[in-house]
Amino acid sequence: MSIPLKNRVTILVLGLTLSFSSIINAQVDSNAKTLFDQFSQSVYQVRVLEKQSRTKAAIGSGFFASSQGLLVSNYHVVAPYVQEPDKYALEVVNQENNRLPMDVIAVDVINDLALLKPTTILSKRLAIPLSHQLPVKGEEIYSLGNPHDLGFTVVEGTFNGYVAKAFYSRLLFTGPINPGMSGGPVLNRQGELVGVNVATAGNELGFLVPLEKIRALLNKAQLNHIDDFTSLQKQIIQQVYKNESLFMQALYQKKWPEKNLGKAQVIGEIAPFISCWGDAQNDDERLIKSVYTRCRSEGSMFLSPRLSTGSVEYEFHFVYTTRLNSHQFYQWYSNRIRHMSAGNRATKTDVSSFVCHEDIVNKEGAYKSVFCSRQYHNFPLLYDVLFVTASLDRYQEGVISHFALGGVTKKNGIRFAQDFMRYSRWKP
Repeated sequence: MSIPLKNRVTILVLGLTLSFSSIINAQVDSNAKTLFDQFSQSVYQVRVLEKQSRTKAAIGSGFFASSQGLLVSNYHVVAPYVQEPDKYALEVVNQENNRLPMDVIAVDVINDLALLKPTTILSKRLAIPLSHQLPVKGEEIYSLGNPHDLGFTVVEGTFNGYVAKAFYSRLLFTGPINPGMSGGPVLNRQGELVGVNVATAGNELGFLVPLEKIRALLNKAQLNHIDDFTSLQKQIIQQVYKNESLFMQALYQKKWPEKNLGKAQVIGEIAPFISCWGDAQNDDERLIKSVYTRCRSEGSMFLSPRLSTGSVEYEFHFVYTTRLNSHQFYQWYSNRIRHMSAGNRATKTDVSSFVCHEDIVNKEGAYKSVFCSRQYHNFPLLYDVLFVTASLDRYQEGVISHFALGGVTKKNGIRFAQDFMRYSRWKP
């Protein structure tokens, strides 16, 4: 049976397309295999061991990035060892299960990086070279690591440039980064380092620490070698305080934009790294109707598995009713105010209990305000601040405003609350 010319052309084009696709996939697979074969001896599993049981308490990945034998990983991988060296030990393990005890000699908690150095003299290790530039957006890149303690793998993905709305600089990687790969290297097609695995949002959305942050830490470590935990803790404290200053400056770089919310006037996205979302719940069956908006910064700074900081979130609710009397509405309204909470993760091991102060503020109407703060134990200049203000001058409608700041000085927390109050009010 003969095939019509049109169909033959279609089949030919389809065949060429599939052949071209097969060639491309073969090239990708070949490149991934080449990179894995070339650098698998440079990539290690990083293990935090509980000393008494000698079992793994935390795992991640790391890689040699210096001819001096310096190994790069994430700070969050080695944090238990840095914070409790009497309880934990640190080692790295290669594919042949050869173990090397390690020390942490430098950290960058803002960018979630750590530099490790073997406690014994090593024969020369193959260091992964640093690229001179980032890939072109859309270019294939390759993530290496040890996911879920299953063995060393290489993952092919796509480079997507910097994350647009982020205070903490990150690269966006389309590819499955999984737990255990944190701290592993990400290479371009030439086998050069372009970033470090740091986090995932699932659905093949991965995040990398950018190349320039690794380069800066390597250069700084060569100038300022740290060989004891006291110096390391001082370095962490200085970095956390520096981050607070930079974060607050970023919140005030431009005039805060105002927007309408029902009968209220509130603020919108006050910094490039803040996203706002909103909705309305005003169908006829509801006793209380509302229009609200919630805003928060993207990302935070990891200090321990119990504590994250360096973040802000705020929200506004315009609420009203036509079905409740003023007494019923006030009861609901009061209960709503009491359920506001802090936005960042923290425990009593890291912070004190909240201490709160209430006040009635008159500014074009009466407002109840509650200012709460809790102090950090290891960073005594810093506090988590929780602030709530609610209008009191109308019987069946109100404006509830709330913000939470993670890891700021008391002075900066009070300043933010004062400015926040000025922007949260009834429309003129």
